[in-house]
Order: sequence, then C-alpha cells, then structure tokens
Amino acid sequence: MLGTMETLPPDPLAGFDFDTAQREGWTLSETCDLTGKPLVQLQALDRGWLPSGGATLLPSDRAAWDLVVIRARTGSTLHRDALERLDDIERALIEMVFGPL
Repeated sequence: MLGTMETLPPDPLAGFDFDTAQREGWTLSETCDLTGKPLVQLQALDRGWLPSGGATLLPSDRAAWDLVVIRARTGSTLHRDALERLDDIERALIEMVFGPL
C-alpha cells in the first residue's frame, strides 16, 4: 500500500564490539530466515577475514562457541552480550552442547 511506511526491526548487532571479538578469532554474523526475520549466529572467523595484529585463528565454530561460553561464565561482559544477541535457534544449539547459558 502506497504511503504506508514499514518500520524495520532494530539492528540486533548495533553497538556490538566487533573489534575485540575479531581479535579473539570470532564474530557475530547476521542472516535471515525465509520470512526475513534476522538470525544472529556466533562463528569463527575465516582465515581471510582475520584482522591484522595478532588475531587468533580458531579451528571451528565450535571452538568459537567454547571460547565465548567459557568467558561468559567467568563474567565477561563482551561474551555475555554476544550470547544475549543470538537468535533462538543458535542459542538452543549452543545450550545443547554446554547446558543453560
């Protein structure tokens, strides 16, 4: 309908500290489901995306999950923030491995 403005959902990644996460070798990435709903996933960086200056190369997404969950459980604000931003599916997959977050 012309004249009707659609409102976009809030950006689920706005304000996230990507620089620090990427130095550790992981990131949050946004995709969307078939309806266009944003999905946020926690992933290891590919070798081609590693920032310069001593960034860590994690061997897998599972290694990224390990790092983030362990540091979140020790109280890291960055890592807790990352877990809070995940979509329900990604969070459920991680909880299947690590238990409740």
